[in-house]
Amino acid sequence: MSRVVGLAREIVAASFFGTGGPASAFTIAFQIPNLVANLFANAALSAAFVPVFTDLLQQGKRKEAFRLASTLFWIMLIALGALTAFFVLAAGVIMPLFTGPTFEPALVALTVGLSQVLFPVVLLIGLIGLLVGCCSPMNTSPSRRSLRRCGTW
Repeated sequence: MSRVVGLAREIVAASFFGTGGPASAFTIAFQIPNLVANLFANAALSAAFVPVFTDLLQQGKRKEAFRLASTLFWIMLIALGALTAFFVLAAGVIMPLFTGPTFEPALVALTVGLSQVLFPVVLLIGLIGLLVGCCSPMNTSPSRRSLRRCGTW
């Protein structure tokens, strides 16, 4: 599903920006936040949180599991929120490092603007990943809780 949505995103971007400089600006502006999200949010969740959360649920320590999830939510909100704010505010300095000297000033400005709009995705992907990490073990636990139970924490 992710690949299909990614293909749709590329088609929409190509139809909107064309295949010249604006398309390159969009690609660079999208790839930097995507890389940061993969490094900071997705890797940490899949490697550390999900196994611990699942283990706590299997041991019947539901309250501790959700205390862990709640604590991690606030840590991620603060840390990824600060990282997002930093990149949005510093985009004018950071993005030209990735565009190089061949980009025209107008394309650099477009890249900076697009990255400022796209960078909050890092925060959203991180928090959604946490939610999915909480719901997935609950849906496969021996008591067969349904995904709807995620809303009743």
